[in-house]
Amino acid sequence: MFLQVNAAEKIKLNYNYSKDEGFIEFKKKLNNFSSKLSEQIYLNYDKKEENYVISPVSIYMALAM
Repeated sequence: MFLQVNAAEKIKLNYNYSKDEGFIEFKKKLNNFSSKLSEQIYLNYDKKEENYVISPVSIYMALAM
């Protein structure tokens, strides 16, 4: 077996992390992106009687990298 990547260093998180200004701004941008994306996909999807599932978070993270 070959090791391709070493595990990243553990980051200790606590409740105060969610109060960080950068995290709050990221959450606002993510929520805005998710709502706009979901609305546009729904409006442009022809088969409204069928289920359609997307993951706005996955799309956002893929585009952010």
